[in-house]
Amino acid sequence: MTGETDYAELGDQVLNQIIILHVVQQLPGITVDELMQLVLGTLYMDYFAFGTLTARLVEDGLLHIARRKNEPLTDAAGRAVERCDLTERGLDVHEALISKLPLPVRRHLGGLLRLRQAERGDSESVIAAYRPDEDGRFLVTLALHENVAPLIEISLRVPDEHMARTSIRHWREHYLEIYPQLLRELIYGENRDRQADEPAAD
Repeated sequence: MTGETDYAELGDQVLNQIIILHVVQQLPGITVDELMQLVLGTLYMDYFAFGTLTARLVEDGLLHIARRKNEPLTDAAGRAVERCDLTERGLDVHEALISKLPLPVRRHLGGLLRLRQAERGDSESVIAAYRPDEDGRFLVTLALHENVAPLIEISLRVPDEHMARTSIRHWREHYLEIYPQLLRELIYGENRDRQADEPAAD
């Protein structure tokens, strides 16, 4: 089956929605503006189609867009930027449909994504992934890198895939809060424990 036939069978809107889902899946936490620029760079859709399809993905519960607490980046108006992540349902839909993306489209999109991932590698990179282990559980890997060097790396095993997906979604959406909280607990937890052990003054 040719790529042109695949494109015709999918239809423009479905294909473009898969493109948006794939970009977010490959670049979790991407800002709305970055997503728009990258998607428009594919030349498969214009600004109005991007806005319409993105809103539809949010309405369908496949895409989550929000301003994160303690977000350091701001837009031209001084507001915290909005970031994009796939929901659990969005991850399922992406996994089911990504093979339907015509090969020429995947190759073109892959080149754009590699360039963007390389740019991300020069600054901050959020890593969240999971895989099944030999015991039937799931190994979750969470990490935060800055200028390629790791700031924190965590590996944990969870009983089922739902917990694994929930863990990586929370890390992607809330790493700016979780990382400093974990540091405070590790650094100051001993002082708190010591104070709790001290006898109360008469």
